[in-house]
Amino acid sequence: MAPAGQTEASSGLPQVHIGFVRRRPMHPERFFALVRRRFGPLDSDLSCSYGSGPKPQGTCTGEVHVLSGSGCLWFIGSDDMCAEWFFSSSASRHLLRCGGPWPAEQAGVTETATAAAGSRRVDLSLEVSGAPADVDAWKASLFSELNDCLITRAEAVALEEGDTRMLSPQCEWEEMRAVQENLSPWVVHWWPLLRVLHGITTMVTAIPGFGLLQTVGRSLATRVRTGAWARIFCDSSVNAGIHAEVRGCEALCRDVTGATHSGETLRRIRSLLLDVAHWAFVVMSFGGAIVLRAPESLAFTAAIAAAALAFRLSMRNRCIITSVARGSSLPRISGKTVTNFFLTLLVVTVIRLLLQLIFGRGFPWDQAIAAISGHHPSAMVAQAVPHQEHTELHIHV
Repeated sequence: MAPAGQTEASSGLPQVHIGFVRRRPMHPERFFALVRRRFGPLDSDLSCSYGSGPKPQGTCTGEVHVLSGSGCLWFIGSDDMCAEWFFSSSASRHLLRCGGPWPAEQAGVTETATAAAGSRRVDLSLEVSGAPADVDAWKASLFSELNDCLITRAEAVALEEGDTRMLSPQCEWEEMRAVQENLSPWVVHWWPLLRVLHGITTMVTAIPGFGLLQTVGRSLATRVRTGAWARIFCDSSVNAGIHAEVRGCEALCRDVTGATHSGETLRRIRSLLLDVAHWAFVVMSFGGAIVLRAPESLAFTAAIAAAALAFRLSMRNRCIITSVARGSSLPRISGKTVTNFFLTLLVVTVIRLLLQLIFGRGFPWDQAIAAISGHHPSAMVAQAVPHQEHTELHIHV
């Protein structure tokens, strides 16, 4: 039987809940470094939106396994908005994003010392499993590092005196806040379309096997992003013979691909694959609006055009595939012109769907084929169905 406040984990070790609550704000850059060091890279690191953090240590420290964690954060300079942190080892998710306004701000309460202290806080909760002694040692180490992330009294006094040098506008949290403020009006305007897109993504994620495919893709992206293979092969514990083999392979890579290490080679391969997929997407999307005949295929093309248009508008006429691939071999066209192309694609596809409602399925290609061959489409379908033949069997005795 586990002690009070503990449950038995699937591994047989007791599962412990840990809470951390403080009424002081945190320094965002210190906390970002802490969670990357303790829990691994953020999901935003894999999408190349922000810089890669330090080398992750995983979710297991000795005999302590971190199962999940979540909570709200109060960063300096963000008295109007809280930050949300989420970690799950089973789902391989690690998020740190902008949250909503603090309760006092949301309710429109006049700021007082009591209201501010009651709403703005650092409130984190974690679920870990391990032996009690190991969990206590791990908890003490984590709390010490979290307390180091809090601003000191001297820093608080400096802020009150107007010294904002510690609030770097280039830090990741300020970039997230800027993106949030720029996207909020757009999200409110396009919310009905975003709900449709959310429904489509929910249906896709419900497909059997999607979770496994997502896990494999995230694992490959992690290897490409962090250069795991390069760190494994270049580790100081590898003997001199393997070092010589690695140096020979690196020289060959420099001669063939011009890459300085295997991580750069993997990034080049990823960029090439994304470029091929980019070409296929453009050709099939714009070609499908003209060539496709089935209304279901045209509706799917229209949905893709609407999604691409929404992404481009949200990213200020930038292509999400080009941003991830860090380059493209497509013709150099201004971002606004490409956005107009996708708008034209959506309009053309919708017009074809409306014409099929008026003139029949497959317009205009089925009607054109019927005019050339001299057969009506319905007649062509009827001719394709074989007639039943009646055979008389005579038996002579």
